[in-house]
Amino acid sequence: MPPPATVIADPPTSLKPYEVDLLGRVQEFGWQTTSVGADDDNGDPAFSYTTGFWLTIDQPEVIVFDFPPQLSHDVFGQIMRRARAGDRFPLGQAIEGILSNEPVYLFTVGQVAGAQYLRSSDWFYRRGQFPAVQLVWADGSGRFPWEAHFDASLVKLQPDLSPKGWLNELGAASKSG
Repeated sequence: MPPPATVIADPPTSLKPYEVDLLGRVQEFGWQTTSVGADDDNGDPAFSYTTGFWLTIDQPEVIVFDFPPQLSHDVFGQIMRRARAGDRFPLGQAIEGILSNEPVYLFTVGQVAGAQYLRSSDWFYRRGQFPAVQLVWADGSGRFPWEAHFDASLVKLQPDLSPKGWLNELGAASKSG
């Protein structure tokens, strides 16, 4: 499969300083973390995402909501290391070892949501389609957003970016696994 089309070959004179930095990090490290602060006016939570995973390790870009930027970067780094070691991560199933001792889930991000939230990745891949997954975390009691008694105060901190909804994605994963 040919590598995805990216802006790496674009002349540096046509790039903004942020874009030059992003390309430099992807070329040097294989990926970059972009963190976006919360938009209190609209009630949108903070989030972080990767750019470069698809190009470097043939894995989807990853987005996570409401993690501090450094924690997001550390979690993404763990995913990168494991993927380089040959690990593949199932969708809609509990995954251990990415977030210390806490399980997480990965769900496909819809294309519209991917372009809306992962803007640097959208630019990097020339506004073409690129795969992305959302990392979903549990509350302090170990419950996930689709489970009964999930901490209601955390619901708005993880918008569901999957095309069919997490519950439907879970059902699809159990049928295929």
